[in-house]
Amino acid sequence: MRQQELTRALLKLRNRRSPPELARELLAQAAEGRVACNVLHYNASISACERSSHWQDALDFFDEMGRQKMQQDCYSFNSIIHALSSTQWQAALRLLDDMPLKRLEPDYITYSSCIRACDQGSAWTSALAFLRVMLEAGTCNAVACSACISACGRAGGWRKALALLATMQARAVRRDVAVFNAALSACERNGAWQAALAVFEGMDTKDAVTYSASMTALEKAEKWPEALAVLQEMKCQRLKPTVVSFGAAMSASARGSQWPLALCILEELRRSGFKLGPALCSGLLQHGFASLPRPLAADAAMLQDKVAPDDFASSVLLAECEQRRLSATEASGGGRPRLVARVK
Repeated sequence: MRQQELTRALLKLRNRRSPPELARELLAQAAEGRVACNVLHYNASISACERSSHWQDALDFFDEMGRQKMQQDCYSFNSIIHALSSTQWQAALRLLDDMPLKRLEPDYITYSSCIRACDQGSAWTSALAFLRVMLEAGTCNAVACSACISACGRAGGWRKALALLATMQARAVRRDVAVFNAALSACERNGAWQAALAVFEGMDTKDAVTYSASMTALEKAEKWPEALAVLQEMKCQRLKPTVVSFGAAMSASARGSQWPLALCILEELRRSGFKLGPALCSGLLQHGFASLPRPLAADAAMLQDKVAPDDFASSVLLAECEQRRLSATEASGGGRPRLVARVK
């Protein structure tokens, strides 16, 4: 195997998101054939691991470069920082400090990956600091801004998220739907439903995430008519509602004691091929779904969709059985013994 063949083979692995074992095998075959591996080969291996979400293997390849006395370049650091940013965000930021020691200058890709790491760790102050560097260098982009806005939202800084959205407009930085969705979600996560609705109404382009986040914000604020209006607009735009969309609309109806609407949305959710999850069932029960005139409607729905109730759902349903003095047969086809066992 020649160097060029090894390079092409490793690049194919990267593009196909292949498992890291294949990269190891190729490097081992190259060593047996006395083919000298270089920085490009290891960079491709790190990138393959990063794209297939194997951060530990990516780190092993990166460390192996150091043991082989290989000079890691900016691409090496960018790949490993991005690989670590999702789950090992603190380690990713520490690697940034190592770049000057290698006489390497971070670029916009480096900072974008660091901001992504900050988003995962809710380190919004660091994210803003990195973004400030990018703004001053004129390399700021929508991806970095979206991650920074998300970081602010995770840390409760929805106002800072909206300020950043305005800064992007002032600096003529392109604001795509992902950026607006991040700002909308920041407002939704922190209970700022009016601000979320303002972002929603100001968007020219909307996707399923936009509508779902808006409905979730309205659901939390107990604004069920508005939430259902958003769901209807979503359908008019020929966007297929997701399980999150249906869940938000259903929970909004439940919060407003609009049980017939909630049951209609439940049936529509099923017709769309979705099933209830434990979290959604628990949310409905929390808002009184189990006390419907229709006996144990939520438990029946959970049995039909084969959903195992969590502790909260089981406790609510068991209490409803006790209050109604339902027998095992009456409680949704033998549901009561199952609930007793679940709670115990």
